[in-house]
Amino acid sequence: MNGSEMTRIRQAKIVAILRKMPAQAVVSIAEALVAGGIRAVEVTFGAEATADVIGRLRERLPEDNLVGAGTVMTRQNVDQALAAGAQFLLSPHFDSDLVDYARERGALFVPGVATPTEIAGAMAHGCRLVKLFPAGSWGSAYLKDLKGPFSEMEFLPTGGIGPENARAFFDAGAYALGMGSLLVPRALVQRQDFAGLAAHAASVLQAI
Repeated sequence: MNGSEMTRIRQAKIVAILRKMPAQAVVSIAEALVAGGIRAVEVTFGAEATADVIGRLRERLPEDNLVGAGTVMTRQNVDQALAAGAQFLLSPHFDSDLVDYARERGALFVPGVATPTEIAGAMAHGCRLVKLFPAGSWGSAYLKDLKGPFSEMEFLPTGGIGPENARAFFDAGAYALGMGSLLVPRALVQRQDFAGLAAHAASVLQAI
């Protein structure tokens, strides 16, 4: 299971992060992103009815699209996300207990890391993919430096990633990228301009 989801994330290139979006609009937002070429979306905990939204997306989006859960902070979050049908899990930090628990449940868990020590800890617990966060603050050169000693680890840079720096992160060795507000502009969401959102997503993909 994990290998399949990892491969599909790589093929998708971008994981769209839906953070604190209006629950009634999330399906329309995700469908617009899919129309623009996005093939993986993440719904973060801390938002309204996260598990319910994940379930609805699994029902409505095409089968070749991945739906994951983000900001997974507790075992309860793991259970809620998997019960709703989440196909991968992400957290903003490294927690060995969560990594081990998610593996026991058969889930792909992508912990957040920022330092060599955290990356080494993730490797020791069997992780093959980690979320470099906040990547925009560190810059693509930092990822390139990390890929030296950690050549066997794959990285999903997230935080501050947009069309202007996405290519640099891929060139530095990114496996895929997590994108939030720079892919899903609040102004388009507030106007419910779903055609504009689809066009914006297509332009971001084209840019990278």
